[in-house]
Amino acid sequence: MYEDQLRKKGIFLPKPPEPLGTYLQAVRSGNILFVSGMLPKKNGKISLKGKLGRELNQQEGYEAARLCVINGLSAVKAELGNLERISRVLKVVGYVASEEGFFCQPQVVNGASDLLVDIFGNDGKHARVAVGVAELPENVPVEIELVLEIKNTEEIDAFASFSLNPPFQEAQILSFIKKNEETRKNDELNAELKSIKATLKKAVDECDRREDAHHSRFSRRHV
Repeated sequence: MYEDQLRKKGIFLPKPPEPLGTYLQAVRSGNILFVSGMLPKKNGKISLKGKLGRELNQQEGYEAARLCVINGLSAVKAELGNLERISRVLKVVGYVASEEGFFCQPQVVNGASDLLVDIFGNDGKHARVAVGVAELPENVPVEIELVLEIKNTEEIDAFASFSLNPPFQEAQILSFIKKNEETRKNDELNAELKSIKATLKKAVDECDRREDAHHSRFSRRHV
């Protein structure tokens, strides 16, 4: 469980931060969840201010990016109900307020990427943008936005129902997984059978064509 992974690291998701303008913290379109740019807040307050390469060093920027992701995940939980609905992390966009001559934006945004991989494993590996900018809101050093893929509606409803019967949670999960595996196997088998039928039909049609051609030539010889 992803939230267990966070707790093992001593991380507890805070209350999602309030938007600074007229926008939503997260918007879902189909099975894609877009998370607005998050700032490095702790206990509802900006924890670090300034530019990388001037007031702050690379390690402090790294920690700021990490905080941004924690706030982002709190917004995800508020939108989806829990982190188990995340299928994978698709993309991270990191903005780094940089003093002239500071070129370590990728290393700073690693604070976000490393945490996501620690939590989600291979599903946390993502495409990424890390850019230096002149200024960020509230004079923060880093802002991070996320793009996530979420599980389909059937999987979401099934996982949500598990909490209704905690003693049987493990059995329910295993049954759900088995059912989905069987469905996928049946789909694969049906696709394979369909392909075989199409191949056989082509073979039968070719035999019929050759037989018709043979009869035609035989008929012409005996006219």
